[in-house]
Amino acid sequence: IVGPFTQGDTLRLTCRATGGSPPPSLTWWEGPLLLDMTPEVETLNQVTNTLVLPKMTRRDLHRTLTCQASNSNLTAPLTTTVTLDMNFPPLWVRLLTSRDPVSAG
Repeated sequence: IVGPFTQGDTLRLTCRATGGSPPPSLTWWEGPLLLDMTPEVETLNQVTNTLVLPKMTRRDLHRTLTCQASNSNLTAPLTTTVTLDMNFPPLWVRLLTSRDPVSAG
């Protein structure tokens, strides 16, 4: 679990893989849905891919995101998964009143 984040935040999650030969391809997933396969940044035996979630909303609470690293069809991909936690302000506040008379003692 990562967070808690606040509604309206922009979240940047960076996935990094080191030491693969050939260098792996990094992709971001939410269940079976591919979210990001943008070109990765490669430097000195490292590959990174950053997923950006702008303006987080209540729908992002408990969202599970997975980074997958794969570099061939001969080996199983490696994955790491995060679940998002968030804090929210109240949606509304209401005063409740009673029509019963107030009595003392």
